[in-house]
Amino acid sequence: MSKTKKKQTMWRWLLALLVLLVGAFLLLRFRAGQLEEAGEYSPRSLRVITETVSRGDLQVTRQYLAFLEPEKSAEIAAKVTATILEVKADIGDSVDSGEVLAVLDDGELRHQLDALKARTFEAASELEALKARKTSLEENAEYWKKEAERAEYLVSEGAIPRSDAESALVKEAEAKAGLGEAGSRIKALEFRRMSLQAETAALQERAGYYTIRSPFDGVVTKSGAEPGNLAAAGAPLFSVESRGSWELVFMIPQEDLPLIRPGRMVSGRLGAGNVTGKVLRVSPSVNASRMARVEAIVLETTGDAKANLGRGVSVTVDVVVGTYENVMLVPEEAVITSYEKPFVYIVSEGRLARRDVRLLASDGSTAAVKGVEAGDIVVVHSPWGWAALSEGLEVTTE
Repeated sequence: MSKTKKKQTMWRWLLALLVLLVGAFLLLRFRAGQLEEAGEYSPRSLRVITETVSRGDLQVTRQYLAFLEPEKSAEIAAKVTATILEVKADIGDSVDSGEVLAVLDDGELRHQLDALKARTFEAASELEALKARKTSLEENAEYWKKEAERAEYLVSEGAIPRSDAESALVKEAEAKAGLGEAGSRIKALEFRRMSLQAETAALQERAGYYTIRSPFDGVVTKSGAEPGNLAAAGAPLFSVESRGSWELVFMIPQEDLPLIRPGRMVSGRLGAGNVTGKVLRVSPSVNASRMARVEAIVLETTGDAKANLGRGVSVTVDVVVGTYENVMLVPEEAVITSYEKPFVYIVSEGRLARRDVRLLASDGSTAAVKGVEAGDIVVVHSPWGWAALSEGLEVTTE
């Protein structure tokens, strides 16, 4: 290549480089102008969802799964072993307190009662005869006493010999001995009569065992009695349940024992109605699963709840364990508890302010706290999570 051509090529490259440098310079000037026109950069405000703090009362509850049971239920068994003569009630029958359910054969007992009555009558007749004889013996003893005294006087006067006086004394002694014997026999007969009367009363009470009765108003739910069968003492013949009143029975964990006490109110949904009640009994002991039994009496039913009452029906119940009055209320989700102290974010003049609070209680959706005032605006949700929030951050609210 000639020197002339080399110089031409070099000048072309220098010219191209110069054009590139001028273009880069002009582009930088243009972008700088745009930035000056745009002004200072400021980030966009973060959008959050808020609620207003209110003052009010908070009722704290615990929720459990309860089952309905009749307030009264009884397995009715015979107290004696005897043949069933008659069955007067069947499954599903409504019965009143004291109503006869079945009759057992008491023939042998009746024979024993008849024999006792006869022996009691004999003892009473013998006692009356002996009492009449005692009256005669008393008169005879009194007569010989006077005769002995008279004979003793006549002996002292020399009117009769001593042998006559001694004969009178013997007669007096015999009369007293007969009177004493009659008194002893009367006491024995009186004791015998009392014993027979007590034995008769015991058998008469036992006679009631041969009539099986309902212990309260209710419904027969089981029956194993059939005429002609042998009823064994202690073996259940009937089951009767009350239907006028019901109980809600549920189990609570050991840690809830200090919270659930007699008198606590209970409420639940049954069908299209509601059931309300009151805790009656809390077992002081726990089972192998560390659960304690609680029984609550049903006080009121609304809607169609009454029609749905029945043994074994399940009801999810809420038990009131405490009430906080005149406290600051915030949505539970507004309280951040993942740090050392619980706190909330307050929105003030478009910016966030962290406020430490003391959590008093929660019902699962609303929390009672100290550390805020009624009317404060608290953040309940941030689309970017709590980690995106900080003290002084500018926010817009919904």
